[in-house]
Amino acid sequence: MSVNFLTGVATWTLPACNDGAWWQHRTSPTDSWPAGSTTSVGVTTVTVADLRNPDYGEFRLSTIGDPPTCSDGNSWVNVSYRATTLSSSPATLTASNLDGATLTVTLGSASTTRTDTSSNTLASGVAASHFSLATTGISGLSISAVSATSGGSTATVTLSHSTDGAVIPAGARVAVRVAAAAHTGSSTLTSKPVSLTSDYDGDDDGLIEIRTLAQLNAVRWDLDGNGTVAAGDVANYIAAFPNATTGLGCPATGCTGYELMNDLDFDTDG
Repeated sequence: MSVNFLTGVATWTLPACNDGAWWQHRTSPTDSWPAGSTTSVGVTTVTVADLRNPDYGEFRLSTIGDPPTCSDGNSWVNVSYRATTLSSSPATLTASNLDGATLTVTLGSASTTRTDTSSNTLASGVAASHFSLATTGISGLSISAVSATSGGSTATVTLSHSTDGAVIPAGARVAVRVAAAAHTGSSTLTSKPVSLTSDYDGDDDGLIEIRTLAQLNAVRWDLDGNGTVAAGDVANYIAAFPNATTGLGCPATGCTGYELMNDLDFDTDG
């Protein structure tokens, strides 16, 4: 079984000899198991989404109607997951401050601990290698350092960002995965993703930064360069400056124009 902890999709690969499978999902260890769902005959995978929202979740899966030659039998297989709390410093992550930013991972609360899931305590021998990043919409991001103490419930992950001047598109996110070996219990801890935003005045000089042809085109919807756009043009402007932080990242006095940050290629068809 695998879980993509940015999309929240869980996938099981089943024996080729199965006749189908049941799966059930609950988000509290005290809840009753709900009615199951049967896959089609001969299916080789079962995919369930979306795991990102609950702080705790537990699946159980059973193949059904297996012929005698199928090695896995008809027993239920329980798989648990837990989302941790993830906070960042600074509170708003943008392309201009990702380098050196920290993510604080707080392990899941003991109130949802079961004997077959992880506890909220880092295990003895926890190491930086037990922590990894998953990103979507942003490149050049890695972990440069991890501060974690065995027996504690939090770890601090320091980020390194190698892409200068990157623009973060809408929907960009970063999450931290804590390997099962790093904590007591058997399940893998996964942090809730943190949304990233783009600061379009990274040097705070009051000029909105232009890096793409779409952004250059968007100047016509805000000729004063102050981020004020007519209602009918808002959608187009947002598309050119996606995922913008508050005020586009302009200083408290606002922005009064634009600056071109790189060369632009107008020969888009080669």
